[in-house]
Amino acid sequence: MSKPLEGKTGLVFGVANKRSIAWGIAQAWAQAGARLIFNYQGERLKENVEELAATFGPETPVFPCDVSRDEDIAKFFDFVKSKSPRVDLLLHSVAFAPKEALEGNFLNTSREAFRVAHDISAYSLVAVARAATPLMTNGGSVVTMSYYGAEKVVPHYNVMGVAKAALEASVRYLAYDLGPRKIRVNAISAGPVNTLAARGISGFSAMLTHYEQHFGFGRRGGGDGADAVCGFGLQRDGHVKAGSTRPRKLLLWDIDGTLLHTGKAGETALGHAMEKLHGISKGLQGLEIAGRTDKWIVEQLLAREGLPSGEREIARFLDFYVERLAEELPRRQGGLHPGVLGILEEAHRRPDLVQGLLTGNIEKGARLKLSRYGVNH
Repeated sequence: MSKPLEGKTGLVFGVANKRSIAWGIAQAWAQAGARLIFNYQGERLKENVEELAATFGPETPVFPCDVSRDEDIAKFFDFVKSKSPRVDLLLHSVAFAPKEALEGNFLNTSREAFRVAHDISAYSLVAVARAATPLMTNGGSVVTMSYYGAEKVVPHYNVMGVAKAALEASVRYLAYDLGPRKIRVNAISAGPVNTLAARGISGFSAMLTHYEQHFGFGRRGGGDGADAVCGFGLQRDGHVKAGSTRPRKLLLWDIDGTLLHTGKAGETALGHAMEKLHGISKGLQGLEIAGRTDKWIVEQLLAREGLPSGEREIARFLDFYVERLAEELPRRQGGLHPGVLGILEEAHRRPDLVQGLLTGNIEKGARLKLSRYGVNH
């Protein structure tokens, strides 16, 4: 399997527990081959972060850093230099505002709450990027986490929305400064995710429920989407230009149900694979697959029958699924949804848009579907 981040070193700021968006992104980077170095904020989080980091190996470096203290940042990067001569990736997933500032009206934000929110949520990106830059001797990528509340009013997000707007402006200015050094700077907005930080926002549970009811896949936002997007632009042939200050939007398309329909070719191919490999012919009966990944579906199919569901078994199943999918697609009355081709062509002409895929399909399956209906380019 290709590992596009093999040999690269990434710094991860912001892991608190296994629900953290930073943790999901760290897993994606590690799976892509990166070697990681983690920070933790205070003794309260030390054990959590050490335990999670150890899943990548007992020698995975972990070191404390309070990003509101310049001396802590300096010590952290001294530690980084002792572990790696070069840094290629930096994830900044850090944000904080006093709890009282995330309740009631924005009008009542105190001067101190405003200062703290901007210091930790926005200025800290500038501080850690400045410290990392001398180590990014071969170029690199800086990624931070924003949220829709930077653009539109989200009730009770309050001063954090203003801080995220400052963060996004900082991204553009840093991109301008660091572009000539071949260092990309980007922000990702992940939607509402049930993290430790998010639970401090008044009314967050209601927000999450609303999102679940209105989101196209009928599910809640999750770190998995951010994990997938976070690889975008990290490689040298990415479509995001280093140093660009023109605001661009990343338009991500799902495949099934969004761009096209296959006449249930995928579901049929999965069922055939289950029958051929394990003699079980009830297909996907009782399994909710909307918004799920192919790997997750196969894992659930195997697990519910008490069959081994390790990486090897899943890979074998998916290989057979792809073979059957190639046979099923021509037999089905599938096609692009009305207007899709025109929308894709118009988006391609727009200089402010970059298009990509965010799909649960494995790559071979995705390419088969897209090729069948003329959009694999």
